[in-house]
Amino acid sequence: MVALNKALVSAVQKHLVPQFALQTECKPWWWPKSPGRFAADWGLDDGQVSEYGSLNGGAPSMTPRSATYEGFVGSVAAAAGAAWLLSIRPSTGTFARSVGPLYTALLNHANGYDSTLVTELHVTDLVKFRGPTAATSWTVGLTDAMLQASIECLYDEYLATCPPIVLLVDWAGAALRGSGSPLCKTGVLRESWRSEPSRAHLDTFLSTLENVGRPVPFWGQGNQGALIRAFASELGGYQRGRARRI
Repeated sequence: MVALNKALVSAVQKHLVPQFALQTECKPWWWPKSPGRFAADWGLDDGQVSEYGSLNGGAPSMTPRSATYEGFVGSVAAAAGAAWLLSIRPSTGTFARSVGPLYTALLNHANGYDSTLVTELHVTDLVKFRGPTAATSWTVGLTDAMLQASIECLYDEYLATCPPIVLLVDWAGAALRGSGSPLCKTGVLRESWRSEPSRAHLDTFLSTLENVGRPVPFWGQGNQGALIRAFASELGGYQRGRARRI
């Protein structure tokens, strides 16, 4: 059984759990370790019932599909030294619907990496709040405070895992590099972070991700082959379990 990473659990408890009470539309979400049907799989306490209900809809039983996710560590159980797969923002899909195509693509990976790679891959999102289901702008419903909470959590995830490689799903890369993005370096939000010593590290951190991130396509319908090819190429030389700060 995969153990939770206490530092990752601390990050979501500190930065995201309080947001459930503050947000009415875009609730927080992160990737659970498999099977995702217990509060503990999300790093939640047994008493955090409403938060668990929001994250997973209180799924009562494991389905044949979710049973195939054995070993998936999600956002809360990755060990130090795990490579990152950083996406843009979760949708309103359940764990099974959201992770299915990704997990299938990784398990079908055919370039010398077996399925054990999935167990140590830290899968997470740039924005930690659920957004629209349609392929519209990823910024819908977001405020500066939500973006800051997201990046503060992501920064603590970085400290907890020290990833040797960061794979950036295309929209996440565009969010860091695009001139019209609220997270781009020349934007008002990033400039405000740089002007305050207590938040300047968030700006520096995003610059680091932009510089070292290796682009891969989104894993949705029709893109799995492209993801697998990019995954094989960009993970060349990856050594499992070796933590180092990028």
